[in-house]
Amino acid sequence: MTDPRSSELLTNLTDEQRQAVLATDGPVLILAGAGSGKTRVITHRIAYLVSSGRASLGEILALTFTNKAAREMRERVLRILDPTGEHGLSPSGLWVTTFHSFGSRFMRLHAQELGYDPSYVIYDQDDTARVVKRIFKEKNLVQQRVLPSNFISWLDSSRCDQLELTGSLPEQTFLERRFVEIHAAYREELKKHNAMDFRDLLLRPLEVLTRFPEVKRRYQEKFKYVLIDEYQDTNRVQYMLAKALSGARGNICAVGDEDQSIYSWRGATIQNIMDFEKDFGETVRVFHLLENYRSPESILTAANNVIKHNTMTHRKERPLVAKKGKGQPVSIFPARDGEEEAGFVCKSINELRGRGVPLSDIAVFYRTHAQSRLIEQRLAQERIPYQVFGGTPFFSRKEIKDLLAYLWVVTNPKDPVNLERALMTPRRGVGETSIEKSSSIAREKGLTLFDALRAGEGLSAAARRKLDGFFSLIDELAALSASSPLFDLAVLLVDRIGYREHLALEGREDREEIVDEFLSHLADFDRHQRPHLSPSGPPPLVTFLEGVSLAASLDRFADESGMVTLMTVHNAKGLEFPYVLLTGLEEKLFPHASSYEDAHQLEEERRLFYVGMTRTQKELTLSWARRRTIRGTFQEQLPSRFLSEIGRDHFRMVGRSLPPPTRFRPQTIDPIYED
Repeated sequence: MTDPRSSELLTNLTDEQRQAVLATDGPVLILAGAGSGKTRVITHRIAYLVSSGRASLGEILALTFTNKAAREMRERVLRILDPTGEHGLSPSGLWVTTFHSFGSRFMRLHAQELGYDPSYVIYDQDDTARVVKRIFKEKNLVQQRVLPSNFISWLDSSRCDQLELTGSLPEQTFLERRFVEIHAAYREELKKHNAMDFRDLLLRPLEVLTRFPEVKRRYQEKFKYVLIDEYQDTNRVQYMLAKALSGARGNICAVGDEDQSIYSWRGATIQNIMDFEKDFGETVRVFHLLENYRSPESILTAANNVIKHNTMTHRKERPLVAKKGKGQPVSIFPARDGEEEAGFVCKSINELRGRGVPLSDIAVFYRTHAQSRLIEQRLAQERIPYQVFGGTPFFSRKEIKDLLAYLWVVTNPKDPVNLERALMTPRRGVGETSIEKSSSIAREKGLTLFDALRAGEGLSAAARRKLDGFFSLIDELAALSASSPLFDLAVLLVDRIGYREHLALEGREDREEIVDEFLSHLADFDRHQRPHLSPSGPPPLVTFLEGVSLAASLDRFADESGMVTLMTVHNAKGLEFPYVLLTGLEEKLFPHASSYEDAHQLEEERRLFYVGMTRTQKELTLSWARRRTIRGTFQEQLPSRFLSEIGRDHFRMVGRSLPPPTRFRPQTIDPIYED
């Protein structure tokens, strides 16, 4: 039965948004420009499907890229459907999630089809590196000039995905043939350890859906509608997952913007969104959201002028239309050098403060992390509070990973990576030599390292006695994990291993507050998440550890009032700030030097600049330096070609100091920047 709210929730949408929401059946492509209300359309579309009776909450799958975006969507959908809370709708019934969270949830249910135990551990980059280094050591590969770091980079490449999907790679170089061999050993190690890496959270679900047609049929029947957010950022595996899950009904809705495709370096391909109409047939309906509610006309005109120089992707020119008025023109500051640019940034921030602007409304963007150094130094000198977004995430800190290692061993004793970390922190008189000896015996006898150590394989009597307390602790933690609060579990762990004393001995007493914050996090989990867990689902400890593994640094972004935010333009994707200062607009910095030999990469650099410009809600300032210290050498710089593409009528020069040398006037750069 149709809910009367289904018509009410359409009243506060624009005509374009309403049409996109009402196009419920069949393949739909929504090209949503920056600031055009993309999230609003997705959430209203989900709410409309439910309120109109077309699907229940559990019959809709919506996939996005960050936990932050997924959480925001779930909360918005529930607010639309149940604004007063009287219906008691629960977010647990919603499959609005990230690709990796979906993959993890899927594999907890279907791990056994591929020979895994459902309690598998999820390896992060550090864990992967340890496994790879062990393989290289065992095979003596470093002596053959094959480096672990090169192989790890290859693991994240589209070539490795191609190998996983097809089972072979034509036209292999000598080095790549070695990588294929190492990859087989790496896959075998992970399987033996009952472990998956982040790539597995996409590849293994696809493998299950491909090899087991009955499982695929079940999910196709379950999900009547599939929605994919940020479709321009999907890779080939994510595309194949979406296509497999959308099934015979073909009710797939892709939302994205080819002008904001900026992640090819992590496997994303712009072709997925460019080929959507070809991939999903003649019945595809396409909607364009062009009204921008974020930026003033002056900034959008400048951004439109820049992005129209991209011609290789055969994009249809669809300039965004501002709904916020004309606004201030884009400002451009030509600095003498990097030092003056940093000084200008601080001066601009102080001027904004003088106008009553909170520091949290101000963001400084740059192309690479290395560019932040001068700006950070100057901000510190000026005593301007700031946060660098993209530093070491909380759960990647050594202290946290030390404690998490014990908890992972409790849930999955087969995992040698976390087992070795736990055994060595704090050190308990059993060294790496003893562990390697036990590991070698374990391989010969087909045992896990945990079982080999517990049996004392390769250990002296003294070493066995030293490990008795460790295994006793693991048994005790395992017994408590099912029923006791995780906070109590962690308090016991910290106390029993003397971790605070360990920090003191290493001169890291200041890190105790990190341990305290970790305990607070577990208490929050016990209080807010554990009561809502399904009794038939994974144990609470597994659910908690899975959430930790899936957490990304971007999802932990917090609006720190009283702080300026510094970040790369890549990290700024999905965020917005009233005042943006975008620095380092120079050739070989932005666009980056790595893009000079590849026209496709150069167009992605232009899209990245476009993304940076359109994060702005009020005022945008761009800067470049005529001279800059690069790799210890003072070099003369050229202004970025992107500056000339803005158009001479759509910016104003500010703070002009010294007239630049005439040699900074190549034909490819508009000379107006050098007057």
